[in-house]
Amino acid sequence: MIAVLHGEQHILSGEGDRAIESAERALRLLPAEALHIRSYAIAEQVLAYQMAGDIGAGLKIINEILNARALLPGITQARMMLWFCIAYWMEGDLNGLKQPALQCLKLGEQHALPESISFGRYFLGVLHYVRNELSEAERYLAAVVDDPFTVRPQYLVQSAFALARIYTPHGRDDEASNVIESVISHSVISHIMETNDTLALALARAFQVELALRQRKIPEAQRLSEHAAYDLLPPIWLFYVPQLTPVKLLLAQNTSDSLEKAFTLLAQIDGFVSKTNRKTIRIDVLALQALILDAKGKEPAAMERLTESLVLARPGGFIRNFVDMGPPNIENLLAAFSDDEQVVAPESESADHPVASPYQPLRPSTPSQPLLEPLTNRELDVLELLAQRLQNKEIADKLFVSTETVKAHLKNIYQKLSVSKRREAVEKAKALGILSHP
Repeated sequence: MIAVLHGEQHILSGEGDRAIESAERALRLLPAEALHIRSYAIAEQVLAYQMAGDIGAGLKIINEILNARALLPGITQARMMLWFCIAYWMEGDLNGLKQPALQCLKLGEQHALPESISFGRYFLGVLHYVRNELSEAERYLAAVVDDPFTVRPQYLVQSAFALARIYTPHGRDDEASNVIESVISHSVISHIMETNDTLALALARAFQVELALRQRKIPEAQRLSEHAAYDLLPPIWLFYVPQLTPVKLLLAQNTSDSLEKAFTLLAQIDGFVSKTNRKTIRIDVLALQALILDAKGKEPAAMERLTESLVLARPGGFIRNFVDMGPPNIENLLAAFSDDEQVVAPESESADHPVASPYQPLRPSTPSQPLLEPLTNRELDVLELLAQRLQNKEIADKLFVSTETVKAHLKNIYQKLSVSKRREAVEKAKALGILSHP
């Protein structure tokens, strides 16, 4: 058990190799029937492999366990689904995330596991939120917040944060403030007094600053920030990253000194999230760097960071990360980017006028396709990499998706082109003018 705790420390500090060593030691020492604590050691292996850029190796471990032990208790199966969710979230693979999140929820309901139900709802809620599917997101997140005694404190406050973000742009400021106040009260009463869990409360206090910024109450954000703690935990796999809030506050102040401080802070955060391969967080880090560089008049450098952010965001369908940066800055920057790259900038948000995806398409233009069912932009991306003779793993790395997602795209491509092999697909696409000849 001590080895498992060491592994968790190494995961939090970004030491993937040491985490794997500790996890493997724990698994050697723990008896086979110690399923609960063994599942945490397995999680450390999975997250460490994802951090090293090999999510497939980690997911293979879980699949082998599930396949080898078909009669695992429901709670252990649900916990394995949670590890899937965390790994896919860190990877920025929302397509991969959805199924294990649904399965976690289903297993929780089948086996009366309230904590697993809340995990499934949380991940489905944040998945739908970042994809700008707000009604679905609100349904899942509200269910978590409405049942606070069956959910871990961190996941409770994180769900409330996402819910508050849904409320704020639609004139529901009071609802947004109330939901944060309610989880603060719950943290104080139920957790601070009983378990001395101060982290959830600190996160909620930090998010109050974020909320004030989103409501454009800069003086209030500055006042609240004086009592906020942003660094109790390194940037991990949760939806809200408190370390980014002081950066946004400095950006809102928009002085040469504040912009310089913000960029320095972001450089430190970027070093850590790059090292630990936390792509979901890095989407925001790069977009914020782009905004700061643009504010400093360094447009080419800003466009470079924005491009990196959009490339990371596009495979998973991330939208809210850019919308939440707020007008007019991100809209102007995306519009300027669109002039060069034909990327659709987000439109004004309202209940009747939803936000457009800010990164479709990244390609200069979509070729005309003489097919009954045209290839999607993502399938065209896969096809182009196929033409370069890349293997599935290499294509997955290029597109920041799992190899399973690549296989699914290949199956669709073969079906639409009426072929059965990789080279046949490339040759037929060239013959039809979908791919250009070298």
